[in-house]
Amino acid sequence: MRSLRRDLFEHKLWPLVALLVVAVIAVPLFMLKGAPAASGTPTPLPPHTPVTTTPSASGPVATVPVKVLLASVPRNPFASGMPKLTSKPASTTTTPASSTPTTTASSATTSTPVAMVSPSPAATTPAATTPAATTPAATTTPAATTTTTSTTSTSTTSSTPTATPAAILSWTLYSVAVRFGKNTSVALKTDVARLTPLPSARQPEVMFMGVMAGGEHAVFTLGIGITHTGPGLCRPDRTQCAAIVLQDGQTEQLTIPAADSTKAPQHLILRLVHIYSTTTHSQSTALAAYQRHSGAGLCDLDLASPVSYSQTTGTLSTAASAACRNQQSTVPFPTQ
Repeated sequence: MRSLRRDLFEHKLWPLVALLVVAVIAVPLFMLKGAPAASGTPTPLPPHTPVTTTPSASGPVATVPVKVLLASVPRNPFASGMPKLTSKPASTTTTPASSTPTTTASSATTSTPVAMVSPSPAATTPAATTPAATTPAATTTPAATTTTTSTTSTSTTSSTPTATPAAILSWTLYSVAVRFGKNTSVALKTDVARLTPLPSARQPEVMFMGVMAGGEHAVFTLGIGITHTGPGLCRPDRTQCAAIVLQDGQTEQLTIPAADSTKAPQHLILRLVHIYSTTTHSQSTALAAYQRHSGAGLCDLDLASPVSYSQTTGTLSTAASAACRNQQSTVPFPTQ
């Protein structure tokens, strides 16, 4: 240090060193004092624009001056003059809510095992749509006082109800064509009603009960003592074959015992020619087909049954109905 100081004094360099020290101390102080002055420069204000309100019936036009608030950002001498955000603003995304429509499905009623209509029209009721009634509110309610009278009116917006269309219902109607006699050349019987005795109500040997669900099989009840051979299925089983089930085109051979044991039995054929099906959208038509049956066949069953059922009163009795007892064309039809 002594040799350095001696060299500075000998060469007269100490004023330059002193000037450098003063500059090192003075320059930061000068820059700090100049920062507020630079940032305090007023920003030119926008021209004063008065806000004029829309004239109304309640009072005169009011003029309100607009106040402009200026935000000053202190200047950092070690950073750029552009202020920076501390964090990136989050973007707001609006997702529209999705509405899922509600569908009301109507379930079909299960059809009966043996019927002529599917599904049962008696248990199927179409859905009815009743529009909601809209009652408008009172339109004007005056409030009277001793000095002034004010009138308050309530407006009602009428909305038209949207009616949901009812589902289109349909029913399948079945009909059969059969041949019953000595051979397949006998006359064809078409559109045979349920409970129709064959060959006639006075000589019932077989009775048509109806078409099974699905429209592929028809059921025929056999009279007592009748045996059969062929593709027909026994119901409830082969040991007690009270009825046979046939498909389209099937023929069953029947053996009917004679009333006199000395006479030979009679051999007849029962052929289910075809099962027809049609579709209707009319419930009244489906109900008519559902309720259609042979009155003579119903009396044949009623006369042979130990109890009688009344469709009118819904009760059972031990005697056949008077209408069946007085009908001369019917006889008891005992089944196996």
